[in-house]
Amino acid sequence: MLKEGSPSHLPPHAFPLGSLSLEQTKVFLSLKGTKYPTILAGFRDPGPSNAQIPVLSKLKEDANICVVCDSRGEENFRAANLGFHQLRDTGNILLCVSELAGDTDAIFTSKSDHSGVELTIMANALQNEPQSSVLRPQIVELEDYPGCIARWHYDYLNIPRWIQPDFICATSEWGKKKELESLPSNFNPNNIIVTGQPNNDRLAFENIEGTKTTVKQKLQLGSGPIIVHMGTLPSSDTVNTLRPLVEILQKPGFEDATLIFRPHPRDIDGLPEYKALYEPLKERALLGTNDRMVPILEMSQGQISDALAMTATVLINHGSTTGVDAVYRGIPTINTFIYDPPKSQEEILEGYPLPVVEDKASPLATTPAELSTILDQLLHDSTYQNQLRMRMNRWKVDGHATKRVAEVILTLAKERHTHRLIK
Repeated sequence: MLKEGSPSHLPPHAFPLGSLSLEQTKVFLSLKGTKYPTILAGFRDPGPSNAQIPVLSKLKEDANICVVCDSRGEENFRAANLGFHQLRDTGNILLCVSELAGDTDAIFTSKSDHSGVELTIMANALQNEPQSSVLRPQIVELEDYPGCIARWHYDYLNIPRWIQPDFICATSEWGKKKELESLPSNFNPNNIIVTGQPNNDRLAFENIEGTKTTVKQKLQLGSGPIIVHMGTLPSSDTVNTLRPLVEILQKPGFEDATLIFRPHPRDIDGLPEYKALYEPLKERALLGTNDRMVPILEMSQGQISDALAMTATVLINHGSTTGVDAVYRGIPTINTFIYDPPKSQEEILEGYPLPVVEDKASPLATTPAELSTILDQLLHDSTYQNQLRMRMNRWKVDGHATKRVAEVILTLAKERHTHRLIK
């Protein structure tokens, strides 16, 4: 019998069981044999998939792995070429996931905007209450964005609180603190383990100065400041920032700045409007689309955003993980949430997790005037620059998060696998 608040009673906007995306969910396997524990992973969005993929690559050396994914998460997983093979005959995908969740040793998941895949796995595992002789597979959720899981699930999507992980791998102590603010009061704080974010391990080994030199040479950029604006979806958020940014860069004191506008790769429809907006800066503005940048920079599409961000004197961002990565790299980043009528910073932070803003490692602009003031300080005020640099230093990564996350999951999987073998 289903519990109250079980999958059939979940809010449809939070748990879209009937959506086309979920019906297109795929199952991928990497099998080593019965003597190895089995781990079930799931994701849908690019952020969670990118966070989990390095861990899955490491775990497949010591465990059987089953991955349930769709949408952009599936695209990223396929592109990673980890050597998994697709399970073709899954039948009803919900029944398939239910069976997989009941026959695994640990569950590894994260948070997506529409968390149908993740919540399906978690809910099915939790339906089977542990009896005295049964050890339920433990659920490990991984933050792809600091402090994101509990706030998104319980405060925003209103997910029933019986659907919760057993462990959370947090990106930082700040992330752990934020998770505890929104988790049920009986959640054990010791089960939030600060591991770092696996996809950020790469940041510890980047040659930022070398990449910056290469990009500046190939794009023929001068010695002046470089303002990189990363556009987002929906396009209205991009327009709200791009329009005042172009006006600001025409003011005295900004004449030497070059604008590189990087629209979101999926934001194709807005390109004509964007080009019209930055027309006044056309002599010192570059469009950073993949089709233009790949042949010039001789980089893959996946490398373009990172390369442009590393080149920035200042990055303009709208709350995406690109901006968090920039702070990890020590690159000054302005998060812009410019609306009409404007919202206060408090209103923005109530509805949107912005950890680097709340930690004062990235300034937040909610009006064109604020954007102008902050940009001026980041280019011309050495005291402000030094203060921000010290705050950003708190977010540096050591490159070992993948190892720590994999150890948490593998330890739990081995414990249950051993228990089942003895039984």
